Amino acid sequence: MSISILIADESAAARKNLMSAMPSEWDVTFSEAANSNDALAACHRGDAAVLFLDTTLPGMSNIDLMDALERAHANTSVIIISEDARASRRGEARAHGAVAFVEKPVRPEALASVLRACNLLSNDLLETEAAY
Repeated sequence: MSISILIADESAAARKNLMSAMPSEWDVTFSEAANSNDALAACHRGDAAVLFLDTTLPGMSNIDLMDALERAHANTSVIIISEDARASRRGEARAHGAVAFVEKPVRPEALASVLRACNLLSNDLLETEAAY
């Protein structure tokens, strides 16, 4: 069963980079948002089981967006993507509902590790991928 992934980043190049870093055997469908309002609307429509959320998205802040998702009881796992990897930034994101934090530029091996830690990717899938 395919997992719906929403990548919310104002940069088309960053969205493309993140898509290319995804494990090739992971069964996902992608959608994109260039601002927080579009990201929130997509989550409300149910278009995002997993939201990769940039910290500098135009519109409301990423914290306000995560709070809005919580208030709406959205069933979306939020993974923050950012060039700013300070511990304080990570802690703030987790306090507002993020399940993980991925540093930009996103490296495939780091992303796979985060996805496994969040139970979004199984080790069996990665072993199958490595065999090819």
